[in-house]
Amino acid sequence: MYVTIDTPSGLHHQVQVDTGSTGLVLPVQFLWKDSQDESQGLADGVVCLGEASITYHPLGTRSTAAITTSPALPSGAPASRAIR
Repeated sequence: MYVTIDTPSGLHHQVQVDTGSTGLVLPVQFLWKDSQDESQGLADGVVCLGEASITYHPLGTRSTAAITTSPALPSGAPASRAIR
């Protein structure tokens, strides 16, 4: 399964959800400092690049979401296996 992300600059980016080889689509709560409280902001190191339009394939369902970058996100695994 993959999704197509239409970036603010007009570029299209396909994300392989099953492998994460080109990126991951995550619920935004995973990126907040406190997963229950958006007002505390994004986790350290997470940078929001703007809004993007996402198309899920093969259904063609579209939604809008933020594109973010991060050097690493804790995943409950040892630091050597954190999501990067």
